[in-house]
Amino acid sequence: MAAGLVAGFCLGVTFGLSEATVLAIRADMQGAYPVGAVPHTLPDGTHYAVTPDGWWHGRLPDGSKFVRTPGSVHGIIEQDPDGSLYAGTASSAKDICTGQTRCTAFYGPVELRLPRGRYDGEQVKLPSGGIVDDYDFENGLPSRTERWLYAGSPGHLFGDAATFGLWSGLAIGLLSGIAAGLHRWLIAPVDITRSLSPLASLRSDRTTAAARSVIVFYFGIIATAALATPLKLPDSTL
Repeated sequence: MAAGLVAGFCLGVTFGLSEATVLAIRADMQGAYPVGAVPHTLPDGTHYAVTPDGWWHGRLPDGSKFVRTPGSVHGIIEQDPDGSLYAGTASSAKDICTGQTRCTAFYGPVELRLPRGRYDGEQVKLPSGGIVDDYDFENGLPSRTERWLYAGSPGHLFGDAATFGLWSGLAIGLLSGIAAGLHRWLIAPVDITRSLSPLASLRSDRTTAAARSVIVFYFGIIATAALATPLKLPDSTL
């Protein structure tokens, strides 16, 4: 097991750092803004750039990213019975304005915000200045704007990839070490020199076989559950 952990650690460090470095370099090569965007800075420290098609691509002082529509759009504000508010496009009214929900139409430019270090959980800044959760505005983004909004920063991508690589290597090393140790233990012969009698040796064999079977059974359940659990990785969209 110790040998497996050491090997897994070395494997995770090697491949994790390699992948993290490549992702960080690719993210850095993408540039701060889409090609052709004209950068600006607001007095509050907000940086943004406007592309030729009029879309704003910016970053707030707290590190959150946002995109602003080039003009006014028709939208709706949905209020659930529990008080939760969502903003969606006018075309989504037929899907969410049903039952006990209350919907209010609005018209004006909106900002779609993505909190720092997140790949989901979008929020919408309304023309009135209020901020609510997003329902479907992200589905209408131009492809270039969508890629820019959801692309992780070089540092964030490096940290995610390095952490995933290290933990994956340790997990592989641990499972490999346990498997190798169990294999050696299961095939090791029973030490008959310490048996008091043939009957005692038989009882020892039965006890050892039963214990090994129980351990292998539970280990198989744990390994099956671990392999069956889906692993969700962030999409860097690079």
